[in-house]
Amino acid sequence: MALMVWTMKDLREVIEGCVKNKYDCIIFVEGNRGCLMGDTVIRYNRGHNARKITIGKLFKSYEKAKLGKSKGNFDLSTPTYIRAYNGKDIRLHKLKDVFYSGKQQVYKLILEDGKTISATSNHKFITSDDKWKQLKDLKKGDVLLCDTPKSIKNGIPKQVKIIKIIKEGIEDTYDIECEEPHHNFVANDIIVHNCGKSTFTYKLVSGLNIPMPFRPKRDIVFTREDVLKHLATKRGGCIFADEMINVSYNRDFYQEEQKTLLKALNMYRDSCNLFIGCIPKFVELDNQIKRLCKIRITVVRRGLALIQTQMPSIYIADGWDIRNNQKIESKWTLRKSNKPKYAQLTTVRGIVKFSDLSSHQREEYEAIKEEKRGRVFGDYQDVTLLGSPEKVFYQNLLEQMIAGKVTNDMLNTIATINGRDIEKIRNKLNNMLKEKGDKNRVRDYVMSKDKKEKKDKLGFIIKSSEQAFSMPELVPPTMQDKDEKPMQEPVVRGAVVEEKKEHKKIISPLLNNEDEEAMTQDILGFKG
Repeated sequence: MALMVWTMKDLREVIEGCVKNKYDCIIFVEGNRGCLMGDTVIRYNRGHNARKITIGKLFKSYEKAKLGKSKGNFDLSTPTYIRAYNGKDIRLHKLKDVFYSGKQQVYKLILEDGKTISATSNHKFITSDDKWKQLKDLKKGDVLLCDTPKSIKNGIPKQVKIIKIIKEGIEDTYDIECEEPHHNFVANDIIVHNCGKSTFTYKLVSGLNIPMPFRPKRDIVFTREDVLKHLATKRGGCIFADEMINVSYNRDFYQEEQKTLLKALNMYRDSCNLFIGCIPKFVELDNQIKRLCKIRITVVRRGLALIQTQMPSIYIADGWDIRNNQKIESKWTLRKSNKPKYAQLTTVRGIVKFSDLSSHQREEYEAIKEEKRGRVFGDYQDVTLLGSPEKVFYQNLLEQMIAGKVTNDMLNTIATINGRDIEKIRNKLNNMLKEKGDKNRVRDYVMSKDKKEKKDKLGFIIKSSEQAFSMPELVPPTMQDKDEKPMQEPVVRGAVVEEKKEHKKIISPLLNNEDEEAMTQDILGFKG
């Protein structure tokens, strides 16, 4: 069955209809996939072992593991780390997924030190002035930042000139997704990036005919706080959450701000706004937010995206039919199908083609992104520039540990990522505690994973994500009566909670691996 081909104008008319009919339209844009040839070499670390593998073989290993066909040599329960640039140096960073994106036209970059890499024209590379440029915008003589894995300057990028760019043929292409906040990785010892979803979103919202027309500097946001502010004050406008990872990912579900975001999205649904968020993977959004989504856009390659909506049924728990569609897609990718039959996906309603941004739009977008995104990661960048990285590492770790956010497993993970001895880390932290006049030791602050608990503001232990979420009326703290005394037996409507009993300890299995990785990123300074 052939899919309906939409134009950007068709999609805009649907959105404009929602806004004019006095209810919000919530859209998520994910992608894009692939830009590097299959023979591109990736350095990775698994179980304290450093190895090299081509991106094509890495993809195949991941896909087999997802389908349960791995022979045990590539278990997804063991985290994989690859090298990534954090804005200062190159460190190990957790790999999230590997994608295949079909056959595409590729070009080969040849550097003066002999390094080469083959990628699509829209793949981004970082230049010596710390700016990301698409391959099509690079030229002979431009200087790229590259890795130095075997040098005494391991981790400090070196600058290498491009001496030649050659057009090659149509080849299989792949891409890698890392954990936030870094959208890059090292391939063939060259720092590379990926792109796509922001281009589509910018093109889409720029031509909308809505009461409050899109203004990039005003409407592009990067933090949950900015999103909440726009939801509460805007009417008939656009909210473009460019890096939705900072706003609504499921690892943040238990934060109070995350519950507030969900309430706000429900409360202000008659504000006639378009809320559009750019994300790496739709399936990892909070389940409550996925249910609120009206349209899901998946950028499958440069210039082409899928339009998806939920299945029209009142009995299906997952309207996006994610598990079934994942199985269908895995069969295509393992076969390296040149023409995936997107019509087989139960939620796909059509495809839409789009062009690249104009030079003016791209310059404007990059300037806004650099300014606003800098605010999100600014604390980390400032501290690493002003202080010793060693001092910052231990100070961050000490603060998180005292706050009760560190487990033994996390401490081992941190040691692995930074190539440090776990006992030396413990001794250093114990000395810092002693200097502070704290009589406690590391063992007194660091807990095993199964002893960690999550509590709400009333002191109750939250048992599950469904029980944690409630939909009471959103009352700002400033509106509460200051003289009002707390009730003896607090009741929270819509949330199932248990009081902490004096003689029986209730353990809540809330912290999963993603929670630990998110906390680990905070300690290392990777603040999202």
